[in-house]
Amino acid sequence: KPSDYFTVVPSIRVENQDQDGFTDFIETDVGGAPGRISTQTALHNTRDRGFTDVSEGLEMRYTGVTNWAFYARGEWLQGEGDLKEPETEAQTGLVARDTDSERFTQKYTAGANWYPHRRVNLGGQYYFKSRENDYDHRLDSTPNTPASGNRYPAFLREQNFDTHDVNLRVTLRPHSTVTFVSRYDYQRSTIDTRAD
Repeated sequence: KPSDYFTVVPSIRVENQDQDGFTDFIETDVGGAPGRISTQTALHNTRDRGFTDVSEGLEMRYTGVTNWAFYARGEWLQGEGDLKEPETEAQTGLVARDTDSERFTQKYTAGANWYPHRRVNLGGQYYFKSRENDYDHRLDSTPNTPASGNRYPAFLREQNFDTHDVNLRVTLRPHSTVTFVSRYDYQRSTIDTRAD
């Protein structure tokens, strides 16, 4: 807290998670007309997933103007993970996927809150958020041809998301036990995808 009116809050978080699971089930496929013959397939699926994320943040708040609070935040995340999905089908044998992934996310926020009366406050905020996902499929036993019926998830190589958001809020407290909040958001997002 460099001054009575100015606050800086840095943060860091490290998260590591490992998950595994398995499933045994019978899959039923119904054929096309006119016979509509159904076939059943015994499947065994296992899934191992792990990831490590490192997140950093920096927030600044300024309250040196009467009845106003200004703030700005920056948040960044770097992560990497892996996903292994072997599936054994009685008719077709082994279907296997092994994917490494990397992601980078950044978000920048700026806003202000105005308190013209003890029972009324107004707020405005803008943020920009960007996320980049990169996938490296070290093993993919499924063909990625247009005729293949099983291309996902080892089909995407890259996905990028950009989002701009502006929002306005009005909060009314006519009574100590009653609060009304109205919010308007305008958001535009762009998604870029590169497939195999």
